[in-house]
Amino acid sequence: MLDADPSVVVAFARSRIIDERDATLRINDYDVEADLPRPHERFSAAINLNHRRHCAQEVYGVIRTEALRRTGGYDTCVRTDSILLARLGLLGRFRAVEEPLFLNREHEDRSVRLVPGERAKTRSRLSKWIGVGPIPPPEFWNPSLVGKITFPEWRVLGEYVRSIRAAPLGARDRARCWMTLGRFTLKHAPKLVRDLVIAIELAILGPPGATPRRKSFAQVPSAR
Repeated sequence: MLDADPSVVVAFARSRIIDERDATLRINDYDVEADLPRPHERFSAAINLNHRRHCAQEVYGVIRTEALRRTGGYDTCVRTDSILLARLGLLGRFRAVEEPLFLNREHEDRSVRLVPGERAKTRSRLSKWIGVGPIPPPEFWNPSLVGKITFPEWRVLGEYVRSIRAAPLGARDRARCWMTLGRFTLKHAPKLVRDLVIAIELAILGPPGATPRRKSFAQVPSAR
């Protein structure tokens, strides 16, 4: 596919979801629908994915080396696969091989299961009402972020901004990409606000489960 069409930068196969015993669970044909002629359309397809359904099967395909080098590859932030695909989409089209050649194993230790159920409350006391944010969380990509204030959704937005700025686009295509990102920002405004709420919570109360530091009587300086 890459040899046949220079405008294609990614060729990937459909996924067969298998279990721990290699038995087929289902065929996953949900992907970035980026076999489109215009950069802003491919960019929109990449950033507006349903992350609960998307398994990033495209990054396990064949990617043009020169295109991949221009993206900078993976980074230590949430949704780094979506960021990479968005940058590739700005450079060219994606083409799918309909045969399910990629085996994607479903198991209990997958990164997307890092914050299930009750464990989600360790990220925020308000998670029951506002959600927990991206999964896997920032500390999965960078362990030094455990218990620290992060703005994962703002980081993703910032990476999309940098992607448009770095892409080799004409003025009209670049303007369309900015409009696409503007609509994305409005749609994801509640998630951006959630980042701010969690940051304020952590700044005032610290991480959930943290023991407040208190001075003992012996540590209090005497008045002399």
